[in-house]
Amino acid sequence: MDSSPETAKGTWFTDHLGGLREEQCKFTSKATGDYNCVGFVVGDYLWWQPTGRRGHHWPESLRLPRLRRNGIPPAKAYVTALKTVGFEVCPIQNAEPEEGFEKAAVYQGVDGTFTHVAMICGKEVWKSKLGNYEDIEHPPPPQRVFGSFGTVYKYLRREIRDGGKPIPEEYRI
Repeated sequence: MDSSPETAKGTWFTDHLGGLREEQCKFTSKATGDYNCVGFVVGDYLWWQPTGRRGHHWPESLRLPRLRRNGIPPAKAYVTALKTVGFEVCPIQNAEPEEGFEKAAVYQGVDGTFTHVAMICGKEVWKSKLGNYEDIEHPPPPQRVFGSFGTVYKYLRREIRDGGKPIPEEYRI
């Protein structure tokens, strides 16, 4: 039986998002494992993970990356995957908004594995999907470290377009 909580609120939030306070954040969806942070940033609401397992999405044009010892792909594999949907590595690596672009921050753990991607919506507002839990709007993480998500690996950008599909009705609050 899965003993994980049904929400990121409370203990999970405190344990995993060091530097942010829950009261600074706005929870913007119901908890769901149907999509992850990558599907959220891309705007297609799929679970992006290169496992080849049913229910997981990975661009058909890309081979499945070699996994690290812990079974997690490197952050650079996700940068490559995000390039298939119009993202590019920012010429200047910072979180500053750029006119005409949406920006994202790809995070990695100390071993170089992918941990998270967050959407940068302005100087004071970022958005994240917290694994199997909710989507949140939050202030920029303090410095470059985002709790258990680690540090920024790369900042990406893509030209602003329609923004993908709106969040499906069943996940809205």
